Amino acid sequence: MLRYVDIVVQAELVEAERRDLPPYLGATLRGAFGHLLKQTVCQVRHTPCEECFLQKVCPYPTLFEGVRPLSAESPFRGRSRVAQPFVLLVPPAIDLAPCDRTLSWGVRLFGNSCRLWPYVVHVFRQAGERGIGTKRVRYNIMKVTDDSGQEISSQTDHSSPRIHAVGEKLPSTADQILFRFITPLRLAKNNRGTGSSLNPLEFVLAGRRRYAEIVALYGDAQPIPCSLHRVEEHDFEVLESNLHRWGFNRYSGRQKRTMTLAGLVGEAVIRGPWDSVGPWLEAAPATHLGKSTSFGFGRVEWNPV
Repeated sequence: MLRYVDIVVQAELVEAERRDLPPYLGATLRGAFGHLLKQTVCQVRHTPCEECFLQKVCPYPTLFEGVRPLSAESPFRGRSRVAQPFVLLVPPAIDLAPCDRTLSWGVRLFGNSCRLWPYVVHVFRQAGERGIGTKRVRYNIMKVTDDSGQEISSQTDHSSPRIHAVGEKLPSTADQILFRFITPLRLAKNNRGTGSSLNPLEFVLAGRRRYAEIVALYGDAQPIPCSLHRVEEHDFEVLESNLHRWGFNRYSGRQKRTMTLAGLVGEAVIRGPWDSVGPWLEAAPATHLGKSTSFGFGRVEWNPV
């Protein structure tokens, strides 16, 4: 079972309009979150996280850098970085009104990182005061809630956000499913080039890997027994597809170069043995799928057809 909480921020821009920020907010908000989180919690300035004695107990590397938790199972012990215990919840670029002065976004925390939600609220309050993006656009936070709309950060009430859990239901028994890729799906083999087709088997295997890693790292109980049948490419067929490729360029401070983040957005109906793919399907809307989920990528919804 995987526990998670949602922190939803509603803000109003100060002396600025939505057009003063990039069409897609994922990179901008992620950059502000990481920079100010480190500034808030770091006790050993001018020391790389990899060399810091406090690395294993500091919220910054555990939450933002994807440093392996102390409790991680042996398959992860040889890796310096693992899946981060959060995803960014941002609207797709096509839904943003350029002249609007309001913003809404969220952060979903997994496992033991759920207790770190006050840091999320504090950091984004700081970001609003200092400004985000290249134009240093400032904003005032109007409300912070969980996904049910319950306020969680007022001065008089610090109630905790509602906790959810996934991984307790059996896979879908439908043989046709409509998938909606709300933010770009970036798989290992489709993150380069210009193609707009989706390989169903690659998609299924990526879902299995994502779920297995997140649950192993941040789950607090074993998932329900579920037979993971071997699946082949011929088991799946894309019946309908309205997918296109979308992406943006960003400058990576760590790699000191401009990078392109891109993936597939739109809808696709896929036929296959969905009762045999494993519990990742039920968890996918919560965990997101593919790469760059900390930028908000991989947000997916699905319904049986």
